Amino acid sequence: MAERRVDRWLGPRTIFPIIALLLLAAVFFRRPTQPEDRASGHSSYALGLSGMRGLYEVIAQLGWRTARRRAPWNATLDTTPVYLVFDPQVDPSATETGALLDAVRRGASALVEVPSDGPLTDSLGVKQSGPTFDLDADSVQYPGMHWQQESRVARAAHAPGLRFGAYLRPVSRDSADSEPRFPAGMQTLARAMYGAQKVPLIAQRAFGRGSIIVVSDLNFLANGALRYDDGAVLMVRLLERLDPAHDRPIVFDEYHQGFGQGEPLPAVIRDALVHTPPGRFALQLGVAGLILLLALSVRPIAPVARRSIERRSPFEHVGALSRAYEQVDATRLATQRLVRGLRRRHPLGATGALDDRAYLSLLAVRAPALAPDLDLMRTALDDPQLPRAAWVRVGAALAHIERTFSQ
Repeated sequence: MAERRVDRWLGPRTIFPIIALLLLAAVFFRRPTQPEDRASGHSSYALGLSGMRGLYEVIAQLGWRTARRRAPWNATLDTTPVYLVFDPQVDPSATETGALLDAVRRGASALVEVPSDGPLTDSLGVKQSGPTFDLDADSVQYPGMHWQQESRVARAAHAPGLRFGAYLRPVSRDSADSEPRFPAGMQTLARAMYGAQKVPLIAQRAFGRGSIIVVSDLNFLANGALRYDDGAVLMVRLLERLDPAHDRPIVFDEYHQGFGQGEPLPAVIRDALVHTPPGRFALQLGVAGLILLLALSVRPIAPVARRSIERRSPFEHVGALSRAYEQVDATRLATQRLVRGLRRRHPLGATGALDDRAYLSLLAVRAPALAPDLDLMRTALDDPQLPRAAWVRVGAALAHIERTFSQ
C-alpha cells in the first residue's frame, strides 16, 4: 500500500503540476533585481571596495545635486552639469566622445579618469600610464597657492588613502613624434615623484567655455579608501574648481559602467523585422505561411463525414442472427444453415451434387437409429410455418445426430 502511494505521488500527473506551481511562485514572488546587485568597478551603484557609492552619497550630503546618467552621450547633451566619468567598463565611441567635448565647449564641465587608450585619450591629448609602484603625491596646487606650499591636502597626499597607481602621459600624435608633449594650456594640479622625475597625477584643460579635469587614478575615492577624509577633501576641491558656486548638478556616468537604457524587447523585435534584410525576409516568410494556412484551412464545400463500419465479433454475429431469425420465424432458413454446417463437419463422402434432403437420406442409410430425427429435419426444411415447439426439437435432433457421428 505504501509503495502504491509513493508511486502515485511520484507520477507525472503529480510531479509536473507541482513543478509548474513552483516556477510560477518563483516568477511572481522573486525579488526585483536592483542596480546594486550587479554593479561593479567604479560605478556609483557599487557597494564593494572599488565602488563609488560612498562618494555619491558624500557629494549629495555636501549640498550638490547628484544624478546618474544611464543613456549614451549624444548631440543634445546638457551643458549645465559636471560630468564624472570613472574608469568606463564600456569604452565610449568616437561619436560619444565628440558629443561630450562639444557639451564642454558650450559650457559643461567634466572630471574624467582618463584610460590608457581610446577616442577619449586621443581627444584630450593625455593618457594613463601603466601600473606603477611607490608613487606618492608630494604637492597639490590650487588657485592662489604655489608649488611646494604646504597645505592640508598636500600633507595628506602621503596618506595611504591618496596612493596613486598610475600617472598622466602625453599622447603621441604620429610615429615621428619621438618626444610627445602635453597639450598647450594644460595645468597640472597634482604631481608625484617617480624615480628622479616629477610626473603629473591630476591636470586641468580648458575647452571653449568649459574645462575638463583628468585624473590618472581614482582609487583613493573608492568605498574602501573613502574612510580617509583626505581623499574626499581632494575631490571636493576638484569639484569646486569646476563648480565654485555649488549650483551645478553632478552627474555620474553610469551608461559606460554597464547600466545602459536599452529599448523594450517589442521595439527591438519590430526594428529588426522592419529595418534589416534578414528581418524582412523572416516577416515575409511568416506572412506567406499565414496566407498558406488560411488557404488550406478554408473549404468551399462542407466536408462529408466518413462512414465507419464496425464489425461484430463472431459471438455477437451469432446472437444477432438468432434474434433476427426469431423475429421473422425463419425456421426453414435456419434449418438449411444447420444442415449446411452438418455437411461441412460430416461429409460422409457426399458430393456437392446432392441437395440437403438427399444428404439427410444418406444419413438415414448410415444410421437407421436416427430416422426420427432426420424425418423432423426434413419436415423443418419443407414447412415454412413450423411451430416453435417443433423448432426446439429440431435443435435437439441436430445435437443427437452430431453426437452419433462424432463417436
